Amino acid sequence: MQVGLQIAQFNFPGGERAVGPTFAALARAADDGGFASLWVMDHFFQIEVNGPAEQPMLEAYSALSFAAGITKQVKLGAMVTGVPLAGSVSLTISPPLGAPTALKQQVDQQLRLELFFSPDDPPTLPLNLTYQPLDAGRWLVYLERAQAGPVLQQLDMARGHDFRLYSATLEDLYLHYAKPAA
Repeated sequence: MQVGLQIAQFNFPGGERAVGPTFAALARAADDGGFASLWVMDHFFQIEVNGPAEQPMLEAYSALSFAAGITKQVKLGAMVTGVPLAGSVSLTISPPLGAPTALKQQVDQQLRLELFFSPDDPPTLPLNLTYQPLDAGRWLVYLERAQAGPVLQQLDMARGHDFRLYSATLEDLYLHYAKPAA
C-alpha cells in the first residue's frame, strides 16, 4: 500500500511567518518518511469544509515548485486544478507527475510557444503538435526544446503577427498533461 500526504490547511502555529518553514518541514518529513506522494489544493481561498475563506492558502504550483526544490523522491501533485479549455473552465484531478528530479528534467525540456495570428486564420502546425486557443487570435503550443527550431521555421509568419517562446513551468506541465473532466 502507498500512502500520500495532503496538506489542505496553512494556518500553522506562529502565523504567516511560520507557513514557509512549516510547509518545508512537512514536505521534507513526507520525503524522508517514505510517503508516496505529497498533495496541495489548487484553490484561491480556503474551502468551507476546512475553515473560513480568509485562512492562508498557498498557490498550488508555487508550493509544489518549492517542495520540488527541497525533496528527492516523493511525487508531487495538485488535488484539483481549474483547467482553462477554449474559454470555459473544467475541473480535473491532476495525477502526480513524478519525483522532483524527474519533474525538473521534464520542465527543462519543455517550452511554451504563444502564437499570435488573425482570429479567423489559426496557425498551421506539424501533425504531432496541437494548439490550444487562449484568446481571439492567440494560441498556445507546448513543445520539446529540440522541436523549437524546426517548428518556428515551418510557421508561415506572413500570416502570423508574432510569437513568444518561453521556458515551461511546473504549472505548464500539469496543464499540458491534464485531461478534461468527463
